[in-house]
Amino acid sequence: MNCVVVSVLLLSTFILTAAGSNDCDHGRFNSATNICECNAGWTGPNCNEHYCVRGTYHSHNDYCECPDGWNGSRCNESLCVKGHYHVHAKYCECTSGWTGTKCDVLVCDHGTFHSKSNYCECQSGWSGTKCDESLCYHGTFHGKTNTCECDSGWDGAKCDKNLCVHGHYHPHAKYCECDQGWNGAICNESPCIHGEYHNHQCVCYHDWVGPHCNISCFHGNFSVPDESCSCQDGWSGSDCSTLMCGHGYQQTVLLERFCICNTGWSGRLCNETMHPTAPQRSDTTTPKQTGILG
Repeated sequence: MNCVVVSVLLLSTFILTAAGSNDCDHGRFNSATNICECNAGWTGPNCNEHYCVRGTYHSHNDYCECPDGWNGSRCNESLCVKGHYHVHAKYCECTSGWTGTKCDVLVCDHGTFHSKSNYCECQSGWSGTKCDESLCYHGTFHGKTNTCECDSGWDGAKCDKNLCVHGHYHPHAKYCECDQGWNGAICNESPCIHGEYHNHQCVCYHDWVGPHCNISCFHGNFSVPDESCSCQDGWSGSDCSTLMCGHGYQQTVLLERFCICNTGWSGRLCNETMHPTAPQRSDTTTPKQTGILG
């Protein structure tokens, strides 16, 4: 057991919160002074608090016998300020960021701890409560000029910007070697024109196909071998976006495509002859809509 012998008063006196009360649990009420005179080992306004917060009070020699891991005249001071006390091994296991026999010293990764003021004084080029934040992530800090000298391939006030966004910088040759799927001088150009690069391939946006998402088959299917569109009936063009208006022309209004037929022709694709007495447009009121841009 970790014993601490401290001389204490045999009797503790406290002014009662309620004047005239004689509610002294472990003591004697003094009507003349209007206070409780507590028995040995007790304290508080009503003598109902153990003097030893954690431990055993010995009345014959007036001291608190503290359990392992605790100290102080009332056994209310932990031996491990920021940690856990191991009874059998009799040592403090500190929580992360703390050290010392009592775990009362803050770990300053790049600095010095001042116990009186309880703070870390950081070395040049470091900051933060634990001096673990570099002022120059990839470079050297110069205290006189208060600036960072960046390593090769890095830039920015804190040298935290990679010159090769998706790649590796070669300092001797002074160029970026891009990761697979990326291009450009600083490896920031995606090979996917209309898509995103994931797991070494392009994932295309809607209506775009092809290895580089640069082919659109609006009304057709993409053919992998020849990287071209196979259009549905009535559609043509490299991206299958042109209506085949046999005897007319295509018109687009609000992304909606339809055929305007020549005189004497009608139908969705202007490929149906009209009756001689019928109007000369495929739709007598408004142009007939033949398709929607996909």
